[in-house]
Amino acid sequence: MSKAGDDLEKIVAIIESSLSPDSEIEQNVFLPVLNSPSARTRQCDVVIRSGLKARQTVTLVEVQDRTSKVSIGTFCDWLEKLKEVGANHLICISRLDFPESVKEKASFEGNRVLLININKLLPESIPLDLVTFQFSYTNVSVKNVGNIQCCVRPGSFIGKASPPNLGQLGDKVWSKNKEDRVSILDVIEPILKEFHKESFGVIRNSTTLSFEKDNRLKLYFPIDGDFIEVGLAMELDYIYDSFFSPLSVSSYEQVDSGALAWVFEIEKDTSQGIVKLKIPVVPTSCGSYRLLDFIYDSEFDSKLELVELSNINTKCITNNLS
Repeated sequence: MSKAGDDLEKIVAIIESSLSPDSEIEQNVFLPVLNSPSARTRQCDVVIRSGLKARQTVTLVEVQDRTSKVSIGTFCDWLEKLKEVGANHLICISRLDFPESVKEKASFEGNRVLLININKLLPESIPLDLVTFQFSYTNVSVKNVGNIQCCVRPGSFIGKASPPNLGQLGDKVWSKNKEDRVSILDVIEPILKEFHKESFGVIRNSTTLSFEKDNRLKLYFPIDGDFIEVGLAMELDYIYDSFFSPLSVSSYEQVDSGALAWVFEIEKDTSQGIVKLKIPVVPTSCGSYRLLDFIYDSEFDSKLELVELSNINTKCITNNLS
């Protein structure tokens, strides 16, 4: 998982790229300090280069993704950085409102310095025609498997060179149709999810699965160029967790200029670890909205899928363990 602030810097870079499509935008850049005898550099969260090289302007973007406001000391350091690297403009991004001292000092700089707040919106302040998102998370984590039984028809291994090596639960050595390969986990995870398809929250459970009750546990195993049908039975412990939740919305709002974009985001603590999702959206010239990207981060291997629901203004983001 990326460190705190990285995702917001990515969001800022994506939004600014959409606002200045002809500009060159880089994240986490070290610019040289002008006339420094020691070749000193300054770290910049985002750097925007605009125009032809002979007339190029450089904009620094500094991002504070914290629970505290940007202090006047931090702001003055950003102004000093602007001067030291010879940049032309400064954009300051904060999740909290800027204090009056910062607003006042920024006003003295004219349009050389812009202040942008990422303000979380209340439902009643969200534009009615803005696209909405729901995040659906479902995951099964198998913690322990025991008493595995493999049943085959009598005589299945006659003439075979050696007994089969069934591999690990995650090894894709099995087949349902004698062509495509799957793992045992691929087979049992959908079965476990069906047990709790109407459930939400975290469920820790134990169960017994058997081919005698579920034909999906009848698989083929390749050995010596042939496929042997195997019926599986096993006891296992697992964790099932699921939630369905709306994404919160924040406006990417320039002081005295209004909203330039919106950011949908969610952070959930699951049984496997934390998952985060951020989606930047910008208005278009024709009055609709454009989704710029998905910034997805998790503490475990997982995949993200976009599903469109019946409401044309609604998207459903689903997350499942790979």
